[in-house]
Amino acid sequence: MSSYYARPVPGSAALKTCRLDADAALAGLEQLDAGQFERRRVGGDALGRAVIRDGFVPVLNQVFDELLPRLSPIEQVLYLQLYRRSYGEERNFCRVARRELCRDAGLSLRRFNRALAGLVRHGAVALLQRNRRGTFYRVRLPREISGQQPGSEVLLGRIEQTAEQPVRTRPERGPGRPRPAADRSHKMQPDDRPLTVGRAVEALSGLLPPAQRRAGALELVQELTAALEEGADLAAVYDEARALLGAGRFDGEQFARALRQRLQLDRAPE
Repeated sequence: MSSYYARPVPGSAALKTCRLDADAALAGLEQLDAGQFERRRVGGDALGRAVIRDGFVPVLNQVFDELLPRLSPIEQVLYLQLYRRSYGEERNFCRVARRELCRDAGLSLRRFNRALAGLVRHGAVALLQRNRRGTFYRVRLPREISGQQPGSEVLLGRIEQTAEQPVRTRPERGPGRPRPAADRSHKMQPDDRPLTVGRAVEALSGLLPPAQRRAGALELVQELTAALEEGADLAAVYDEARALLGAGRFDGEQFARALRQRLQLDRAPE
């Protein structure tokens, strides 16, 4: 037999079930119309009209009615944080560091990644670019997710008319001209070219067993970009990661913790 029992909500024991119109004071408050700008004393508090005039974020009803019911609790809180930083600043995008979002949403790094993956899967958020200042997010409204216009409630900026960028094409080779052999000497040594995250991941994933390379490359991208967002130098991150992989230490969370310890980075908020 289970020992679980329901625990009452604090304060609920003081309430009693009664008809909605039993308390004349509360019933009168519920009947106030928009033109009656007043409050009334009830039970030691003043209840009535309260209009926020400044310091607020306009949130569409469709966000609450159409989108949030389809999201998990952690996806809801992350979406609202991104909404605050985008539409709260009168734009449909924002750039923010992962660590800042974890802190303000009260999420651990693992839960943040799970929530972000869910928002991307629902089409509510798109990741467009990442640098040391954070990730560039496109935040979509519920009707945009379904392929519709946001609606008359949203005032959109006009689209700037710019010249179309030319498409780069490869020069054609003459008949009989052999294809130049690909130089793969840099595959394991990216130091001869400017180091980027992509080249670092390409070289580091070559140190993994073939069965782990595809999934390992995704984890390497996450760990390298997370370190860069916290101010680490890419060359230092690459050197430390290569030393760990060379010692055969690539086992998910333990690799991430060891890399952060070597780089002397603070742990992500739990």
